[in-house]
Amino acid sequence: MSIAFRDGFMDQAFKLALRDVLSSLATQDERIEFTQKLIAIMRLGDDQPCWCQSGKLHKDCHKKRESAAKFNQGHEIGIRIRTFKKKSFCSASFDSENCEQGNIVEAHTIQNNGVLSLMAEDGHVGSLYQQVGDLSGVRVKRGVASSASIFRGFCGKHDKQLFKCIEDAPVALTAECLWASSYRAVCHEHYQKMAAIQGTLAQRDFADNGYSLPWQFYIQRNIQHTLEQQKLGLMFIKRIKDRFEEIVKQPEGKLLGWMVTFDGPPLLAVSGTFSPFYSLNGEQIQGGRVTCHLEHFSISTVMYEGNGAWIISCLPEQTIAAEFLAQLFSRSLQDIMAFFCWAILGWNENVYFPLSWWHALSEDHQNALLTLAQDVNCAVPYENQIFPANIIPQKINQILPFP
Repeated sequence: MSIAFRDGFMDQAFKLALRDVLSSLATQDERIEFTQKLIAIMRLGDDQPCWCQSGKLHKDCHKKRESAAKFNQGHEIGIRIRTFKKKSFCSASFDSENCEQGNIVEAHTIQNNGVLSLMAEDGHVGSLYQQVGDLSGVRVKRGVASSASIFRGFCGKHDKQLFKCIEDAPVALTAECLWASSYRAVCHEHYQKMAAIQGTLAQRDFADNGYSLPWQFYIQRNIQHTLEQQKLGLMFIKRIKDRFEEIVKQPEGKLLGWMVTFDGPPLLAVSGTFSPFYSLNGEQIQGGRVTCHLEHFSISTVMYEGNGAWIISCLPEQTIAAEFLAQLFSRSLQDIMAFFCWAILGWNENVYFPLSWWHALSEDHQNALLTLAQDVNCAVPYENQIFPANIIPQKINQILPFP
């Protein structure tokens, strides 16, 4: 491929970097487009807006980025996580005039006084988490029960008012409890997506430190693509959140819901939303070229009549998610448990379990769970796996539809 750079623009390191970057691009059209944009970048003046879309001037942003010290991977992830955790706001924007914006609390996504306190051993519960310093590593950590499953996503007033029916009273098969448990899971997902965008934006300032210009452009290009995908994901979950807020005063008949009950305290506690790309038959139902949007269903964990339970719900207008759940709940209790155990540990990070259960597992089973948590997501089809349900000594008692 002929590239119209003047020799004065290209030292040997630049040439090698450009060659490596171009060789990584899949098509000739991509390589031509990349090169044309790179030429435009090289012609930027000091006082022009930087090409990376940071909003800074070129001279204050990327002009001397190549001479900046590279960040090691652990430091880079640490910055992203700290940026992520700094996000703090009240999710109940529909009632913003009554928000206590100066009193954003560490709100639980899972019942602390019920589920987590029963699960805790010596005040701790286990959780799978992304290991700082290793992008591909998942490890187990001990979480203090009182601080597990928290996020700074509600003010004190709304955290108390919106969820009192599931925190201060016995959970019942009512529209109010279904709304509260599901809305909290949806808000946590919304918060996670907003915080993830902030973490990705922070990468603009350091991810390409010390790299030559072709690699800088390549890295920033990938960051921008990630941002675009994250913003789409945020838009989809915000639509669901907005709809929940529209029905807050009269949720009766406006949600589909199921209570999945157990005999005893839960061994897997989870709160979040899932957006399966494939039906249980392996047919793609959303994502990619199938749909231009993603639908979600929520899952949360509560105590019900003294035992653990999962509450599963979705908006009826989310027909893809509703049909997926209808297909799932037509199966046997054993098959339903097998799917949820696989999906909860593979698709969600906001998952907790007794540490004694984890320590009793063989090393092979522990490693298999860590691999599942790392490699599986909503875009991976379920293939009727019996693992990890076969190492979780709990069975579904019954499934109760919400009226």
